[in-house]
Amino acid sequence: VRRITREHGTMLIFDEVKTGITAGWGGATGVLGVQPDLVCLAKSIGGGLPIGAFGGTAECMDQIDSGRVLHLGTYNGNPLVMAAAKAVLSEVCTPAVTEATVARNALLVNACATIIEKAALPAHTIQFGAKGCVTWAVEPIKNYRDYKATDFDIAFAQWIHGINRGIMLPPGLDEQWLISVVHTEEEALRYASIFGEFVDELTA
Repeated sequence: VRRITREHGTMLIFDEVKTGITAGWGGATGVLGVQPDLVCLAKSIGGGLPIGAFGGTAECMDQIDSGRVLHLGTYNGNPLVMAAAKAVLSEVCTPAVTEATVARNALLVNACATIIEKAALPAHTIQFGAKGCVTWAVEPIKNYRDYKATDFDIAFAQWIHGINRGIMLPPGLDEQWLISVVHTEEEALRYASIFGEFVDELTA
């Protein structure tokens, strides 16, 4: 995509609202090794405060510096939010901490994948950085059409099973989790253990 956009003189913009530093310290941009013209960031860098940020190449950002493009907003540069973002990036989610968090998520994803393989279930795991999920679909999901083929009844049953055992996930059907910097390896693997119990009940 980067090559094609360059060939046609089109901007490549990464929307990293759902990824950001949860993908890795350099975001999906760093993980994938692609340099977009602009990147948009949000909650992952805000430390719990509402934030939106963007950055880009010198050529793009110079459009604002030169006054050719106006960038206006009531809360632009809010001091509290800027301080929170600085603390997140420099003190909390350092490269080493972020790498360790992603590694803990890999343990969880691999544990769930092993359970699925042993039970020969029509499901698979997905990991991107510190995020992961169990998806109840035979083939890996590559687009929205694949996603709609998910067995949402089993996904909902798993969600109910987990929430009754202290696993609080968003009330969606894609079973997505996020390992944070404060989750321990033991806590991550507790999820896998509860998932294993669900699989045992499902296959009994």
